Amino acid sequence: MIFAALLERVIPNAGRLAVASVLLIGSIFIADHFGLVALIARGYRALAWIFLAVYVLPLMTWGLWLLWRGSVHPATEPPTRTVVPASRNLPER
Repeated sequence: MIFAALLERVIPNAGRLAVASVLLIGSIFIADHFGLVALIARGYRALAWIFLAVYVLPLMTWGLWLLWRGSVHPATEPPTRTVVPASRNLPER
């Protein structure tokens, strides 16, 4: 860290945690003072609406169309898997 280089000593991990915590909490209060937190919240709200409009709504309408058309049949039994031991897949030497 910069302070360690200036003081020419090693800062313990607890000290690094304290410095990082103070800087992080201080930056949150500064961002809130200038309105950055509200701006970011508004941006995420807009992204959520865009996600709903671009992904969820078309997927739901397509699924409803498939159900209405009758091309989706519920599974009666779960699919079975055949497990082949790895030793059978290896080439012989």
